[in-house]
Amino acid sequence: MSPSPSAEQHRALEEAGPGTAAAGGVMDALLNDGAMALMRDWRTRLADAGAKLR
Repeated sequence: MSPSPSAEQHRALEEAGPGTAAAGGVMDALLNDGAMALMRDWRTRLADAGAKLR
């Protein structure tokens, strides 16, 4: 898996246009904090299982 988007992925994003979600707000802050906590949890679990993470 490559961390860099392919030319096809770039085209798909350009064709999709800008996002429709409103920026900012309390709900975004709560959801983002929750998502960050989940990502940290998964990263910790993967690292504990021996995954090589950067």
